[in-house]
Amino acid sequence: MAITESFFDTFMPLIVSLALAVLSLSLAHYWLLAREPNLGSEARLPRQIIMLVCTVAAIILAVIVAPLTEGTRNQILSIIGLGISAVIAFSSTSFVTNFMAAITLRVTKPFNIGDFVTVGDYFGKVSERGLFDTEIQTENRELVSIPNSLFILTPVKVTRRSGVIISSTLSLGYDIHHAKVEPLLLLAARAAELDDPYVQILSLDDFSVCYRVSGMLLDVKTLLTSRSKLNQCVLDSLHRSQIEIMSPTVTRHINQPLDMKQIPADTRLATAPAQSAAEDIAFDKADRAQANELQQQNLNREIEELTNQLKQTAGLAPGAKAGIEALVAQLQAELAEISKQPETDET
Repeated sequence: MAITESFFDTFMPLIVSLALAVLSLSLAHYWLLAREPNLGSEARLPRQIIMLVCTVAAIILAVIVAPLTEGTRNQILSIIGLGISAVIAFSSTSFVTNFMAAITLRVTKPFNIGDFVTVGDYFGKVSERGLFDTEIQTENRELVSIPNSLFILTPVKVTRRSGVIISSTLSLGYDIHHAKVEPLLLLAARAAELDDPYVQILSLDDFSVCYRVSGMLLDVKTLLTSRSKLNQCVLDSLHRSQIEIMSPTVTRHINQPLDMKQIPADTRLATAPAQSAAEDIAFDKADRAQANELQQQNLNREIEELTNQLKQTAGLAPGAKAGIEALVAQLQAELAEISKQPETDET
């Protein structure tokens, strides 16, 4: 009997501590992660860090209450501390750099989800922002994760939502006067539905003149389609005027009369088959993320307005107050449902 009582007196604190730790960690895991399995990586990572900190704290607590000698307990705690320090030391360079870069990007806000960005050799639409990397979706529908530090260390080009200038560059022979070329290029830019078009002569090369036609595109969502449409309109405008879009260095090597031109016959179909917009295919995830973000912002704004309305109207009738509270609850439920939507690309 004395042995049993001594066993319980010795190990009871450890048993109780372990039971409480397991129960607390299980509840924390369910509350933070298990009950919301569709959380995105940006929202999941802080919760995983909290779980890691809680687990380490539970281990340290178990060591403290364990029936060990003071020297053994101090040695175990020292080993745990050294292990944590080693992990932080080995991962601190990239970990801290990317984490601090993420904070800098949140403060400066050089771009938002849904913006077209160019960083290094990558061009695409921002589809997700994490604590350590930023994901963009390229025009080939590929998802590229770029470390946040790269956005701080290298120049980043962001396409403004208010509009962007798109261009098409081509070279024509010196036998065609620029006064004839420039109006046709301006007509092509207007046919491509670009505002404020203009033409530049970029260079006078050995055998050809290099032109660039540009214009303002206000709807940046159609960036890829509008670039293609501008090139198509340039082809149509020049070919209809019997202007050959081919450098003399090429045409002079073709065994043909000098007055013959390489202009294709107009074989445009009466009813051309419909084709999908390139942006709808290439940037599907980025567009969904942008739509979700805008919807969350609108819901948060409505909830804030209704909450302020409840605070400012002390003499509000009970029925009206209950109606506003019910609407706030409904909006909060919609906001929670949007946040649970998976951010990963489905295969």
